[in-house]
Amino acid sequence: MQDRRKLFWYSVPVIAALLMLLGLLWYLGVPWAANSFGFALPGSGGLPARIYYNGQTYTNPATCAREGWCEHQQSAPLCHSLTEVQQRNLWPLVQVGTISTLFSSPYPLMLPRVSLSATPPPLVIVPLDSNCYVYYTLATGSNAGSNAHSNV
Repeated sequence: MQDRRKLFWYSVPVIAALLMLLGLLWYLGVPWAANSFGFALPGSGGLPARIYYNGQTYTNPATCAREGWCEHQQSAPLCHSLTEVQQRNLWPLVQVGTISTLFSSPYPLMLPRVSLSATPPPLVIVPLDSNCYVYYTLATGSNAGSNAHSNV
């Protein structure tokens, strides 16, 4: 009976430490995985820095799935208004796929109608709401080697 109590009281801190370690790995690992594999995290700031469409890689340095490094690299705004999208002749948009979101609904992946025939399209757009459109540009040197991550 005494040995069982000792075993119990020794196992409680070990289990607690393992749970804290798993929590830390989740906290640090999920944003890295989102940026590496192109899925979004739920909530504000959850869009990844890199997404994949039709075998191509698209990037936006203003967002990084809450990984923390992108706050220092924001040279351009994250959101563009509907007016800006229209002024750049990117309207109307056509949904061509989705970006998966961890434990939430996916985001639509849009192309400007004028870019539908471009191979590959130079820009894909993710609408966050009715007046916030996030641009992802074709990564330099992007090739069809990214097919494993395609969001089509």
